Amino acid sequence: MSDKNLVKLTKPIETHGGVINSLEFVEPSGKDYFELGEPTEWQVTKGGDPLHFVRESVVAAYVDRCVRPKSAAEHLSQLSLKDSRAARKVILGFFREPATEAGG
Repeated sequence: MSDKNLVKLTKPIETHGGVINSLEFVEPSGKDYFELGEPTEWQVTKGGDPLHFVRESVVAAYVDRCVRPKSAAEHLSQLSLKDSRAARKVILGFFREPATEAGG
């Protein structure tokens, strides 16, 4: 697992099984992608300018599916704002990688 996929928590998560001090995120699977779609979207404003925005509910779904240890998923509501933003950054990073020739 790459360090870029690791979030060291500023506020540990307390679970019935102990304390979680860091979260790892695995790359979304093809199934995840086809079920959830892109976490960002382009739209055109009334003035004709492109606007790129993040679909936060989709990012949250990817966080839930890709977090490790998997048991942490049921405790994500305990994440601090800073840790939530770090998890968001990791997930969005998976979609900023250059597309393969087959993927366009």
